[in-house]
Amino acid sequence: MKTSPITVMAILFAATLTLHSQPVMYGQSRTALANGWALASEITQDWTSGAWRNALQTSYTHDENGYLTSSFVQGWDTTKGWVNIIQASWTNDASGNQLIYLSQTWIDDAWVITARDSSTVDANGNTTSIVGWSWSGTAWVTAALEGGTYDANGHVTTDSLQTWNGSAWVDFSRDSYIYNANGRKTNSLAQRWSGSAWVNSSRDSSTYDANGHKTISLGQTWSGSAWVNSSLHSYGDDVNGYQTSDLGQTWNGSAWVNSSLNSSSYDGNGNRTTLLQQSWKNGGWVNSQLLQYTYEQVTAVEQASHPIPIDFALYQNYPNPFNPSTNIQFSIVQRQLTIVKVFDVLGRELATLVNEVKEPGTYTVQFNGSNLASGVYFYRLQAGSYVDTKKLVLLR
Repeated sequence: MKTSPITVMAILFAATLTLHSQPVMYGQSRTALANGWALASEITQDWTSGAWRNALQTSYTHDENGYLTSSFVQGWDTTKGWVNIIQASWTNDASGNQLIYLSQTWIDDAWVITARDSSTVDANGNTTSIVGWSWSGTAWVTAALEGGTYDANGHVTTDSLQTWNGSAWVDFSRDSYIYNANGRKTNSLAQRWSGSAWVNSSRDSSTYDANGHKTISLGQTWSGSAWVNSSLHSYGDDVNGYQTSDLGQTWNGSAWVNSSLNSSSYDGNGNRTTLLQQSWKNGGWVNSQLLQYTYEQVTAVEQASHPIPIDFALYQNYPNPFNPSTNIQFSIVQRQLTIVKVFDVLGRELATLVNEVKEPGTYTVQFNGSNLASGVYFYRLQAGSYVDTKKLVLLR
């Protein structure tokens, strides 16, 4: 499982990793995407007095395999310009699993060590525990313990957090996750420890369309006796299946009311390049924040003739629109029975392009639509429990 490297202690830094939304902190240390590109930098700007003003900038470094090795965060000061805030480093094993995380904060014109995490990883590459320490100024002080359990497919099923009271670990919170047959997270439940029992706090439920793209996410909070609506997110995708909009609404007791709107744009490689965040005020959308991202190609993917992929992935066909042939590329990370098929808009199967066991790697197959009419079609990759579907357009 590949997820964002969100750690126990680095809440400030974690807030900048906006490209991923997997359960908490487990997996490999990456800001690299499945297409072989890695997040190199991001700039956050705030909308102030009718103009965009610099707020934060973050830069990332990776090793040749795309594993995250360091980050550097600065904030904008109107008199000094960019000023240091926090920097972090990751130590990874040969498979890219995070072992040590170390953060430093800029205080009085010097870097001061503030937090450290140490992870344990099982034979399947799943992070089973993370111990967090804070720096007292003279010694490391035990602060938190986070632990996770996984299903047979490597999905996080529980994520628990404990704090250290000076002599023993004390329960603090736990989250539970449920996934559908395609490995998409459908439900999550957050609970807090009352001192004697686990008490419900919040829960989320998500729905997906036939292509595996998230369409709705409903958030609810526990009143003490019943679940009460809290937030509703509705998602929209472009023709390539990339999420371009996220409409957030809140429950006012009787109806859903607009709250936030996130709009994203992407480059030709499928990397998100901008994220515009707006809030609903006085009957209209008002700019709030603008995030801009840049990427670099992972060296191993760029140079190797047959690199091992970062994750399962189905890429957008190229060219698109096409006439009469197009290329379909996909990646698998373990030996699997792999099936690639093409369907029409009614779901009727038109062609089977791949139906065999494939070794880990990235593959390209060609689809010829010379016997088809102009229109929208779909192609689907199934490799074990991984399933993804994308659109292609035949234009004569």
